[in-house]
Amino acid sequence: RSEIHTRLAFEARAQSRWESSVYELNQAENQWYRFDPISTPLAWYRGMAFYNLGQMDAAFASFYRAWELCPFHPHVLNNLGTAYVIKGDTGQSVKYFEQAVKESPHFNDAWLNLAAVRFNSKQLDAAYKALCKVDTSCDQERYKPSVYLILRTRANVYLEKLNDAGLARYAGYILDDKKWLWAVFKKSLKEKRDFNTQLCLDALWVRKDDFKNEHAH
Repeated sequence: RSEIHTRLAFEARAQSRWESSVYELNQAENQWYRFDPISTPLAWYRGMAFYNLGQMDAAFASFYRAWELCPFHPHVLNNLGTAYVIKGDTGQSVKYFEQAVKESPHFNDAWLNLAAVRFNSKQLDAAYKALCKVDTSCDQERYKPSVYLILRTRANVYLEKLNDAGLARYAGYILDDKKWLWAVFKKSLKEKRDFNTQLCLDALWVRKDDFKNEHAH
């Protein structure tokens, strides 16, 4: 009976029928049946449904229950961290995001969430370090806005300290072009350089090339 209700809950989830999903999960779970066939707590699925319904207190309670049942599950840890962000508890959110990436070092969502929390706490270098762990080979568009924001903010602080108007001008061309910025970021990771260093190298190259073109005429 629990397996049937779980299947119905998954069908409802796939169709974004969140209230039906919650109902079926409640029918499925009991003291003998608390996990799906791949060992994810049913409470986690219930938390996702409540989250999508905008019922954040219920979502938090479900994610916390899922963590009690399975404290090393990366998705459980990541979503519990997100729930703490919504509650305004940055310290706890960082704790669970860090545990999530410890359990799953290639978990992009958790790395990006950790970067965002650090950025919002004005810890730009810590945010950048987390950002560098995100797998850029996937080129997922949903990651890029956060990447752009963190890189631009950190780079602008760095350029302001350098106090070189010419360099800042050419670096600005790169920072204002999303494709160019992304390419320089990927190059910095490949070359194992800090993004700000790679940005300045590319900006100097552009300035040199521009200087040659001006004098060629």
